[in-house]
Amino acid sequence: IAAKRANVCGLSYCVTTKLQLYITAPPGCNDGRICCRLELMVEDIKKQRPQSPDVVRVRRESLQKLLDNVSTTSAERALAAYKSNTSFSQLLRRNAKKIALASLFVGLTLAMFGLVGLWYNYNHFQSAPDPVPLSIRKSVSYDIYYPDSSKLPQGYTLNVNSFANAQQGIIIYTVSYGNNQKLIFSLQQKPSDSDLQTFYRNQVPLHFTWPVNVGTAIVGVIRRQTFVSLPTSKANVWILVTGPVDVNQTQLKQVLQAIRKAN
Repeated sequence: IAAKRANVCGLSYCVTTKLQLYITAPPGCNDGRICCRLELMVEDIKKQRPQSPDVVRVRRESLQKLLDNVSTTSAERALAAYKSNTSFSQLLRRNAKKIALASLFVGLTLAMFGLVGLWYNYNHFQSAPDPVPLSIRKSVSYDIYYPDSSKLPQGYTLNVNSFANAQQGIIIYTVSYGNNQKLIFSLQQKPSDSDLQTFYRNQVPLHFTWPVNVGTAIVGVIRRQTFVSLPTSKANVWILVTGPVDVNQTQLKQVLQAIRKAN
């Protein structure tokens, strides 16, 4: 067996006779326990006189099992670990460009989303400064709604200097268009649903509805003027609009769609 298994796991050995087996563990042996057991077995064989072939066969089988154990435990585990580490390193080297490109793509994607967020914030909050004076805000307990100037029809202008307290709890302002014509807005606390239905039944029995961004508008005519009632759906505010009876209906709807809550 010595001739076929020389230098297994760093161990070298040779058989000089049929009865004596010399095994040496070189200085590089990494398994002290195995080396010690081999040396003890060698010394034991050296001290004994030649024995029968059966005894020699048993000792050879014991040494064979010991060497097999060394090769399947120490060497194979070390080789498997080395191959695993080597394969992982080679995998990283082979895919280095792909990993770099993927990282670059993720970085660019995050940067793009950041720029989109900045653009939205700038256009949503900076392009249309809030025109409602602070004194007007503090004078009422409800939110103020007004049409965004950037979304009004061409020729329509929100009069930023027209915000005023008509009386306690009521805010008014105007939107101008055409030949000095105006839409007059008034804001107040929203009444109950039953009070609103009674008002519509008594004041504007003939009307139609427009769903807009902040609620559902009721449009009709009162005293030869166009009249709009717009109770907000997400706030306790009632928006009323009056204007010339011949106001363009498409443009009026666009004005109502432009209404937003003050920041």
